Amino acid sequence: MPKTIKCPTCGKRMSRDTRPDTITYKGQSVALEQPGWYCCGCDDVVFEATDSDIHMTAFLRLKTSVDNSPA
Repeated sequence: MPKTIKCPTCGKRMSRDTRPDTITYKGQSVALEQPGWYCCGCDDVVFEATDSDIHMTAFLRLKTSVDNSPA
């Protein structure tokens, strides 16, 4: 895997990193460490399949917790 890739938005360098992220659903939030390709020139992020899986798993856990909690 390359250490850098070209940003599809601005053309600058993207580096592989893990950064804090927050997912919010119906007013409830969960923090996670999100891996991905982060651009040094703009705010663009590119996720690989495994990165997307991490995000989706965290979202689905939050959604299940919120939707199944008493009102």
